[in-house]
Amino acid sequence: MIVPERADSRTLEMIRQLLSKGRINKEKWAREPGAVLVVADEKPLKSANGQFALCMAVNALSRLYPVLTCIGIWLPDSLSFCVKAPLFSGKRIHESLMNFVSRLKPECEVTIVDRLSDDWDAVLSIGTSKAKLKNKISIASDGWIARISADKLSKDFTENSNPIGAYTAACIGGMEVFKKVFLKKSDLLAPEKAPSDVRWRLRFIESEVSFSTFDYKINEKPASNPPIPDNVDLGNLCIVGVGAGGGAAAYSLASLSSLKGRLILIDPDEVKPSNMNRYVYALKVDLADEWSKVEVTRELFRHFDKLCVQCYPHSYQKLSESGKIGAMDLLVSTVDTKETRRDIQWDMPRVILDAAVLLSEFYVRRVDIGKGPCLLCTHKADEVKHSSEEIVSQVIGLSQKEIVRLRSTNARITRELVNRMKEYSEKSGFALPSAGERFSDWELAHCGELILPSTQERFPLTFSTILPGILIAGEVIKERYFPEGILKNYYSYDMINLPVNGMTLQQPLSNCILCSPQKTRDIFAAKWKKCA
Repeated sequence: MIVPERADSRTLEMIRQLLSKGRINKEKWAREPGAVLVVADEKPLKSANGQFALCMAVNALSRLYPVLTCIGIWLPDSLSFCVKAPLFSGKRIHESLMNFVSRLKPECEVTIVDRLSDDWDAVLSIGTSKAKLKNKISIASDGWIARISADKLSKDFTENSNPIGAYTAACIGGMEVFKKVFLKKSDLLAPEKAPSDVRWRLRFIESEVSFSTFDYKINEKPASNPPIPDNVDLGNLCIVGVGAGGGAAAYSLASLSSLKGRLILIDPDEVKPSNMNRYVYALKVDLADEWSKVEVTRELFRHFDKLCVQCYPHSYQKLSESGKIGAMDLLVSTVDTKETRRDIQWDMPRVILDAAVLLSEFYVRRVDIGKGPCLLCTHKADEVKHSSEEIVSQVIGLSQKEIVRLRSTNARITRELVNRMKEYSEKSGFALPSAGERFSDWELAHCGELILPSTQERFPLTFSTILPGILIAGEVIKERYFPEGILKNYYSYDMINLPVNGMTLQQPLSNCILCSPQKTRDIFAAKWKKCA
């Protein structure tokens, strides 16, 4: 029998890994209140940035049941809604928020409240608010600059409209209120801390943090904070992996006023219930009929008549072999297998924007052959001693190659594979899949039964997957219009801690089989000289 996925399955696994526990009791976590208030006064909400931040905050926080069980929204009545925040529509802000909630159908309760009190576990203030409430985090943005403060904000939302800065403020501020609720509930429900419990290193923002998404500097006067053009040309952009990061990048780009160019979306998977805790572009209706991620993402861009969006619900390897997409100018890679990264790099896109996350820490990278490490050597340096495919192979009896294929192509398990797994199932005590079940669905549903002591595979924090996608969208814009601000070449931030100042420069591995030989660099240079 195929076990249906639950919308909270990834969040429960995330809690388990954060606390280093064997099991998490969902009923206890759902029963213990986790209440967050989102509050805003009239002035911040008259700016586009304030409305962008409000939409992203409600979008992301609403997906975090059972850590969050109740979200209240307090804001002035009858304010007009004026931004192109995907999935939000209506003439008034109240109307837009409730339309979104009615279509998302979150498991936590999301309501408009008509009075303020100190009953909330954490408060997220959109801009400066007069409400004097405990446990309040305030956010604001000015173009590319995001501000997050546990005290007074030095500057409110400005008219320098930019969804990248506004969405970043919402993510970092949202993470701060999530940490407050998570810590409160963890201390009540799991007071004993394991040595690897995340609470040992959890830190909160105590004063104001100013974070530039243009140059990744913290609390420094920005060297540049240029306005985004009214009409953004994406050129020839390809996004491989439309999961949490790739989807957040697409969502952020779809929030711009006007787009043109060509956008290619590649992902073999469908939107599933367990995706809903981190896919800011997906709603409950998208779960019907196993709708593919690329088709769901395409809907974000339906109003841009000058943008050509091409969807490929297939593996990257299959599409690459077909030769349909040609030379790739700018490619966003948010894939999670080394085989797909290898194939992407061997196709030699001009520039690769790479993002990945491990539990609470994410990174974004710019890969430009001849100017820094390629995807092969950066991820070789990241690799653990034993890959998850190797470890899973030892437990379930399928070869590493078969597991890679099943994961990367979103394939269904055949009767022959089920029969080969039977002996290992009896020995290790995990439930066998059903013939016709997708391998990724079965693996997720039974991950707690697969004893994988050496693997470092993690189900990441929601905000740790969304924020790198937002930053990648900013890199796409900078690549086209602000080359002085492009990533050089690595930024990393552990969101359970505090934002990190500045980019890191990395050197390629001296023995990398792709980017070390001069011949490869010559071939790459000749290819893009010809395409220029």
